[in-house]
Amino acid sequence: MRIILTIFIHFQCIVLFAQHSFVYIKAELADEGAGSIFEDGAGNFVGIYGKQDLNTEIITRYLLKLNPQGDSIAAKVLASHQDTIIVEKGVWNLENDPVGYVLFENAYLAGNHHSQTFQIFTKLDEDFNIIWKKVFQLRPLSVWGYTIYFPQYLKLDAQENLFAANFNNDQKTLVLFKFSDFGDSLAARTYHGDSAGRYVYDVTYNHDSSGFVLQTSGAYDDVFWAESEMIELDLNLEQIRALPHRRFFDRVSSCLLPDGRLIVSGLFWFPFTNGKQQINLYSFDTLLQVTDSASFTNPDRLINKHTGFKHLDYHYPDAIYSICTFDYEPDLWVGHPSWVAIGKFDQDLNLLTEKYFGGDAYYWFSHMAATKDGGLIFCTTRFDHLTQYKERDAYIVKYDSLELTVGIHEEASPNNPYFGLKRAIVFPNPASEDMIVRTAEYQHAIFDLYNLTGSLVSSQALSALESRIKVRHFPKGIYMWAIRNETGLIEKGKIVIH
Repeated sequence: MRIILTIFIHFQCIVLFAQHSFVYIKAELADEGAGSIFEDGAGNFVGIYGKQDLNTEIITRYLLKLNPQGDSIAAKVLASHQDTIIVEKGVWNLENDPVGYVLFENAYLAGNHHSQTFQIFTKLDEDFNIIWKKVFQLRPLSVWGYTIYFPQYLKLDAQENLFAANFNNDQKTLVLFKFSDFGDSLAARTYHGDSAGRYVYDVTYNHDSSGFVLQTSGAYDDVFWAESEMIELDLNLEQIRALPHRRFFDRVSSCLLPDGRLIVSGLFWFPFTNGKQQINLYSFDTLLQVTDSASFTNPDRLINKHTGFKHLDYHYPDAIYSICTFDYEPDLWVGHPSWVAIGKFDQDLNLLTEKYFGGDAYYWFSHMAATKDGGLIFCTTRFDHLTQYKERDAYIVKYDSLELTVGIHEEASPNNPYFGLKRAIVFPNPASEDMIVRTAEYQHAIFDLYNLTGSLVSSQALSALESRIKVRHFPKGIYMWAIRNETGLIEKGKIVIH
């Protein structure tokens, strides 16, 4: 069984960690996309992002390291090889002492068909210098697929590592690969058909580290549309059993708690209620039986959610985070604002807080990680359709445990834009018929609407988590809103009525 003492030490000594929050922005004259992010053993944050030149459309990918205060302390251009075309890249935390990372690249030789991919694993030191580089042919030669949508990585005991990915999702091919910290191949296993599925979303140890649990989609399909499944493996990568998740539950992230419980989070659809959606969490015991559940964002059919590519993590049992894009659209250039919705849960899956980042532009959340101070860090891509044309910005946002608990807000100014977590949001924006006010602090709360001259045009008591307010009779224009209760101001903002 793995040693988990360090997790409890972190829990007991959480007050020793300094509390930091920041927003790191890559806003250049290029189209940037945010990738993965994690906290390394030295307490720094390592991530990957891409940048596409607007004139040449050439994409360049970068490694980036930030210190706990949000300052850039290391960067590396991931240049293309002379005779190799890189299709995908990813970076993961390989070891903590000494600090080291593993860079994954899915590639093919220039002049060959792009489906003839091979895989490159590179160990990097804390300054992104290359320690070793190994090339493997993990894609079966019979599989013609060049895209790996969700490559997964798990750091194992005894200086070992596990890689899992689906190759050519239509052909259902799953590859599991063990390699050492020195880049040596240790074991590999390929599954096809139902035993493979189309996507592997996450991988963890099981409760006693005697095997692994995959979160998959499209494995062992049945007529009742069980989109996602758990596949349990032994340490030799042999499948033991498969367990379907709840119907209409998909894009599953998972984490293993110190007490052996498995927590999963994903998008749940209500197929018989016009496609309502919400983010659901489930707790499984050591036998992988459901013991508890929770949710956040509440079901609705007008506001889509998107879970990104890694949306569940924890630091200690009372800081479990799940994140999604709130008001998501499956398009690159979305013409309305959105938010990154954050749910914080305790070890019993009680929702401690639900807060929102954004609302001033369209944000698309991708990856997150819980941090040593009890907070979290996440990556998101921002697009402002009013000021940008075919160009987005990559954001890295860090919040500490205090900010997520009590909400530390800063007033906006031209030189200090507002990036605080919102305790209430109003949407859609612009609004024409109705606007929806969403806040968990609705008890004895009042929603006030003002015109630009400061005159109060509407005041309404809030009686639920979401309240609908008719605005069709108001003159078109820009309005200011405020939500207050007996203790003072809860949140404020502006909205356009057209």
